[in-house]
Amino acid sequence: MIYTATANTNLVVTLAELKEHMRLESSYTAEDTLITSYLKAATVHAEKYCNRFFLETTISSFYDDFPSDQFELKKGEVTEVTAITYKDTDSASQTWSSTKYDTDLHSVPARIQPTITESFPDSDGSMNNVTVQYKVGWASASDVPEDIKTAIKLIAARLYLVREDTVFKLATAAEHYLNPFRLNYL
Repeated sequence: MIYTATANTNLVVTLAELKEHMRLESSYTAEDTLITSYLKAATVHAEKYCNRFFLETTISSFYDDFPSDQFELKKGEVTEVTAITYKDTDSASQTWSSTKYDTDLHSVPARIQPTITESFPDSDGSMNNVTVQYKVGWASASDVPEDIKTAIKLIAARLYLVREDTVFKLATAAEHYLNPFRLNYL
């Protein structure tokens, strides 16, 4: 399976929040561009560590065919399945009706399987023939848990303070804050 992500361009932590954490005056703007780049890098680093996107992101997962039993959606905690499309045996594009499958959004990873009276449709078997589109992540920055925000601030502050290339490992405190949100099934 391969996937594409249409990431949310908003930040989990604002520049003002990070500057307050780093004890920088809000009026100090000379390094705002640099600090923002560290903030973005820290967010990406934390997301990769946790194996999830923090803010709402649309994922398109591509499969060569339908599975034998169920799809497992492994790019974060799924909030919504928006579409399942495929090419039928005549290579015509089709959208599989949501009335024909059940979704389990409570499990991690989320699962999709045909309803009890349905089965997966036949497809033409071409590469990346089946696409499952779904959303992961919290709806807004205000919904993201404070522990994640604190970890991002710790990582960004370290990047700001240590400006040369070094072996980078998450700070123990940042790991501590992020570990409860880490998805280990990937």
